[in-house]
Formats: sequence, structure tokens, C-alpha cells
Amino acid sequence: MASQGLLFYDTLKSFPILTDKSSITYLGSDDATKAFTARLQDLACGLNGAVMPFRHPEFLRQACDTLVKVTGEEHYYTMEAQFALQDTFATIRNLRLMLKFNLLLMRKGKATFIIAEKDQELFNQLPELRVKAAELGVNVSGYLDETYDDQDITGCDNDFCLNQRDKAGEAGDLVTILCDSEGQDHVLLIVRGNSPGKSQVALPGGFKEGKESAAAMYQREGAEETNYKASGVCTRYFELTQVRSKTWDPRPLFAKHGMINDGLLRFDVVHAA
Repeated sequence: MASQGLLFYDTLKSFPILTDKSSITYLGSDDATKAFTARLQDLACGLNGAVMPFRHPEFLRQACDTLVKVTGEEHYYTMEAQFALQDTFATIRNLRLMLKFNLLLMRKGKATFIIAEKDQELFNQLPELRVKAAELGVNVSGYLDETYDDQDITGCDNDFCLNQRDKAGEAGDLVTILCDSEGQDHVLLIVRGNSPGKSQVALPGGFKEGKESAAAMYQREGAEETNYKASGVCTRYFELTQVRSKTWDPRPLFAKHGMINDGLLRFDVVHAA
């Protein structure tokens, strides 16, 4: 079976146009087998069926909403709507995995996911959602493709994922957008090394450790997964709205209480030559 993420990596990878005064570097790690940049617009339209794990499109939606307000550039409006729709399809994909995980959890005598009625209704809305995707020019086929579901289920059949938590998990994701010297936006992504979403493209991020602050978590996870560095750029940071959800992460350890996710936008603009 071909590696899903590497297929996306090959088609999404971009090459930001820099000046002689600017530079960027990045490198993958054990958890992130690759780190790379993709054109934000390509990711927003789901180029070649690109799919992201969890509900990462929600933080990309928030990032575009923030950039509309900060820059006044209207093209972010379209991408905000595209990522919002992707988040709905990401939720549907997560719900599908949760239902499949429930079969595993029942066999092992573990607590199962309880799917809210409003979330179940999303499956009935699929025909209308597909029409909306066509109208917005978003390829959502990756979110509906079940080819890699068994890989995700098998990859999460381990002590870590089955050790169900008695409180919500806490994690954070970093959205790094680089506006290059020609005004093109690129987003920093990784290829995941673990299930769920193994070999899928994702935002760098991870769990909070102990009592560390959100800022410390972003700095640590960014360094661990991408080692991203930029010079000759103007950097601004924006906190994104925290998301509390039982549909963010389909792993069994969050079946009882779901997740609390923080997000941070790093916006780098290359200085003029």
C-alpha cells in the first residue's frame, strides 16, 4: 500500500521565494518523519485529496480569519470557508473511526465513544456537504476514503491508546504561515509518524507536559517536530481560540472526556529585498 502522506508530500511540497536577506530551515523528527511547506491555497482546496488528521482544519480556519482582520486581504475569506468545510469532513472522518474503535473497545471491555445526535446527523448531510465542497472547489475525497482506516485502528491497539483518561486531554497545535517575497502564503506541515493519521500531513503539535504553559508547549513541540527557523522575516504571533471537543481526536484514550486544544498562529512575512 502506497504511503498516503508521502503522496501528499510529493504533490503539496512548495518552495517559498526568499530574498538574499532571508532564509528558512526545517527538519523532521521521529514523531514527524518529514517537515515541509505547502502553499496554503493548495491545502485549502484539498489538492489531490490531501487529508489532515484530527481536526487541524479548524485551526487553519481560525488562522485565515485572523489574517483577514490583520491584513485586510480578501483571499483569506475564501480559504477560511474552505477550511471550515474541511473541518466538517474531518469530524465525519473522526466519527467513522470512533465507531470502528467502539468494536475494539467493546471486545476489550473498555468505555466506548458516545456519539451525540447532532454529530450522527452529519452522515445524513453528506449529499449536501458534497455539493458545497464542489461549489467551494474543495476536494474532500481523502476524508471519505476508508482505505487507511484499518491501519489507524491497528496502529492504536496498544497500551498508550487504550489507557483511557479520566479527564480531557490537553494539547496544542502550531500554525506557521510564511508569506514569501512574492506575497504567496506557505504553511509549515509535517508527515505524521504515528497513528491515527500515520503518514498523513498535519500541523506540528502535541500534548502538554506537566504544568507547562501553552507558550512553552508550542516552543518545545515546534522545535521537536520541525526545528523550523527563519531569518530576514517579520514575525507576529496570534493566539487562536481554544477548542473543547469530543470529536477532535478519535483515539480510545479520549473516549470518556475528549480533548482541550489550544492553537497559536505564527505569521512570518519576508522582508523586501
